[in-house]
Amino acid sequence: VAEAAGFSKGAVYSNFRTKKQLCLEVLDLIHETKFGEITTLLAAGTSLDDQLERLQEWAERTLGDVGWTMLEFEFAIVARDDPQLRAELVSSLDAVRGAVAAQVQILADSAGIELPLSAEEAAGAVLSMG
Repeated sequence: VAEAAGFSKGAVYSNFRTKKQLCLEVLDLIHETKFGEITTLLAAGTSLDDQLERLQEWAERTLGDVGWTMLEFEFAIVARDDPQLRAELVSSLDAVRGAVAAQVQILADSAGIELPLSAEEAAGAVLSMG
């Protein structure tokens, strides 16, 4: 990461309390970037069918990405033995779930449909696919 950004490892690590904190920040950035893409693509859709097609294309490209998924799993394993880090990870994942739930609700509202489950439950289902 440091080399790709043009910095020494020391310069990068000096901005974070621990390597674990750096990893959490990387995951937060991935979440922000990837789920921000959803907002953009849904806003660009002209109809429900178009929005769903764009969302499906995004999901096929994004969900289940091996690198991202492995980082999530490995970090969760590390965080399980650190109560503070675990709480920060839970908070981060709650924010992701909330962002996805908001997009699900916006999509349902724009289509004029009532969801058969809560937007939060739908978001959990969507996120469990990856």
